[in-house]
Amino acid sequence: MVEEFGGTGRCTLVGGGQRTPDRAALVNGCLIRYLDFTDNAASAGEVCHPSDNIAAVLAAADYADRSGRDFLLRLAIAYQVQTRLMEALPTMCAGLNFATPLAYSVAAGAARMLGLDQDAATNALALAGVSMRWRWLVSRPYPSW
Repeated sequence: MVEEFGGTGRCTLVGGGQRTPDRAALVNGCLIRYLDFTDNAASAGEVCHPSDNIAAVLAAADYADRSGRDFLLRLAIAYQVQTRLMEALPTMCAGLNFATPLAYSVAAGAARMLGLDQDAATNALALAGVSMRWRWLVSRPYPSW
């Protein structure tokens, strides 16, 4: 699909090639998630997969031409955001998708990787939250009233 849609970019695809950041995150995320690193973190009634942050933070690092050290630091930030939100906010118990904290962690890790200022990083986190809230709303049964 990524080859068919074409496009060029400077973000590396695991296994060879380069594409735009969004497409690199998609391809690499599929490879990471389903072939190698499906890790699991759990808390009372909650679960998350912190390695789901890798592809997005890696694409941001590649796009921003950052070092491996920078990548690992921002990945650690993303892991911390996701796992702490999972522990603090019972999203699954509230009927929200367990990926809700992931939206925030990816935004936080990528914002730091791209060097966004406080206002831009806040906007990135807000957009992540709006996206997840919208998914929750449209997944609910239509009210009977």
